Amino acid sequence: MDPQEEQSISRSDSQADKHGCLTGCIAIGLVAVLVLCLLLYGGVRLLQPRISEEKVESTVLTTLARESAASFLVTGALTFATTVESRSTRTVLPGILNLDLGTTTARVRAPGVVSYGFDVRDFESGDIRYLDNGVVDVRLPDISIFSVEPEMESLEIETEVGWARLYRGSGREREQVALREIRPRMRSAAEQYLTNQPAGAQRNTAEALVEMLTPVLETAGLEDPQFTFRFGNGEVLTLN
Repeated sequence: MDPQEEQSISRSDSQADKHGCLTGCIAIGLVAVLVLCLLLYGGVRLLQPRISEEKVESTVLTTLARESAASFLVTGALTFATTVESRSTRTVLPGILNLDLGTTTARVRAPGVVSYGFDVRDFESGDIRYLDNGVVDVRLPDISIFSVEPEMESLEIETEVGWARLYRGSGREREQVALREIRPRMRSAAEQYLTNQPAGAQRNTAEALVEMLTPVLETAGLEDPQFTFRFGNGEVLTLN
């Protein structure tokens, strides 16, 4: 091989080695900078004062009290229809003549809205905790009915009057009896629904509280709040 050609190859190899060394140094430097940034970020986070459990509890209770009407916080609503039937049978001289004057029946159907939630005054000491893992743990009071609002303008009334009776007497009387029963019957149906199928109301309540409490807790110094809600029937929901 020509000495000049051999010298040229040696110079090329030397330059390649220098280039590889430079690239490795740059990579090591970038990794070192990244590690330093992570350490600094973690140090700043550790130096930041942790919000106290008392602060979290007072913030939650103050917010719930401010958002509730007459201490009751409405967290959801049910929409359904209720039908009430009232009937009466009139007999002349029962046990003697037993003359059947017929049966008058009134059926009243009404759609309506039932709102539910819980009473803020039912919170007890220890129901709101701020855990070591950063989760706000809330044991909620029982969900109950707040209001029952039948849509009276959408009533459907069907009345059948006995063959020997008058609408203006027995017919109207049965309608009034049925109308008076609409609201309590609707409340009873809603309470039964919440007892037998509580999952929907529980999730609605938890989601409403997350939406309500997240901004105020972030303002108070809790970054990205996580929540656990505990219900009286043992159900636990974790949301953020």
